[in-house]
Amino acid sequence: MPIKGSDNMERNVFRDYLGAKIVSNNVILDYYSKIYYQANENLIDIYLDMDFEDKDVLSVVSSSDQIYTPKLLGARRVDGFDRNRLTKYYYYLRRWAIIYNDDLYPYPLINGDRNYLAKLLNKVVVWSDKEKDAYEFWKSIYIQGVYIDNLFYDDRVNVGKTLFEDNVKYLYDTCVEDLNYANCDLFSEVNGKRTYDYIMISNILEYCRGDKEKIKTVRDNLYKLLNEDGTVICSHLIRKPIGMDDKELEVFDEKFEFDDYGMNKGYVYKKRG
Repeated sequence: MPIKGSDNMERNVFRDYLGAKIVSNNVILDYYSKIYYQANENLIDIYLDMDFEDKDVLSVVSSSDQIYTPKLLGARRVDGFDRNRLTKYYYYLRRWAIIYNDDLYPYPLINGDRNYLAKLLNKVVVWSDKEKDAYEFWKSIYIQGVYIDNLFYDDRVNVGKTLFEDNVKYLYDTCVEDLNYANCDLFSEVNGKRTYDYIMISNILEYCRGDKEKIKTVRDNLYKLLNEDGTVICSHLIRKPIGMDDKELEVFDEKFEFDDYGMNKGYVYKKRG
């Protein structure tokens, strides 16, 4: 579908475009903030300890590495959630970069090159309403001259370890599905209809350190969303294994077993029966 004049967008996509435009001017809004270009956590160390084969996974979307990795490792279903509404659009930009570009590049080669985005969009064939929304979003970003690099955190130095560098050809098979996405904040009550074997929350708990009520809300949400014997996967980014939040451990201990599998990798909470 080649780029051409602006079409009518769905209202929610237009709202997200306006949010992105504000974010590009270095302003943070509720539910809109900059996007992580790629993972800054060591997903190889964290995920390879897990058995995702034929499992159902719920993951924070973030850079989409957290979504694609369990798919690559055989998960049956991977759904995404995020407080930042812009991450779902980046999922599709990642998807198009994998499908339509040189397979050496599992990430979009943006770096201020507006022509790159135009060339990529001109290759896109839209197969679903969700993909159409993403296409309209990025087309508007291009047509309206939004500075694309400003939509991303400028942190390409602290790059985590992923499986993609040597396995991009396998990644292609994982990116053909639409993203099942929920705009979700674990700090508020969540009423999910599905339950999961694994939930990846990255370092979300680090943002409620010391706040017992917030920790309890997150814990109860995760408990409701997990199958029996389900596991919550957390990563260490801000704090390290030494100096874990005692309040977090105390609150989670009522419903979960804790396992720190160490050395700055991450830790898990396993749901008690």
